[in-house]
Amino acid sequence: MFVKNIVLTRALDRESMDEEGLSTDVIVELVDGQKYIATFYASDFLETMIREERSTPEYSSGHYYKILNMVLVKNLNHEDMLEVIDEMIDEGDFQLVFNKV
Repeated sequence: MFVKNIVLTRALDRESMDEEGLSTDVIVELVDGQKYIATFYASDFLETMIREERSTPEYSSGHYYKILNMVLVKNLNHEDMLEVIDEMIDEGDFQLVFNKV
């Protein structure tokens, strides 16, 4: 395993995290000390966000909604996130989504 630690920033500012209804930045520290960051969205959060923002200019007249470098997951609990990140590293997707801190 290449991951030493992960931190979900949303968990830092809320005592009880609704794992299916939010987004969070994920900071990954690898065993070599390098740190990376990416934003993850729980699927329920994204559905709610799109529904609420359809009337705003960011929705681009209703044809599409753009979020760059998005990672969409069912929920954002720590154990599942670690599995997702390990899989992303194994598959080569990690460097496509995460930015070096």
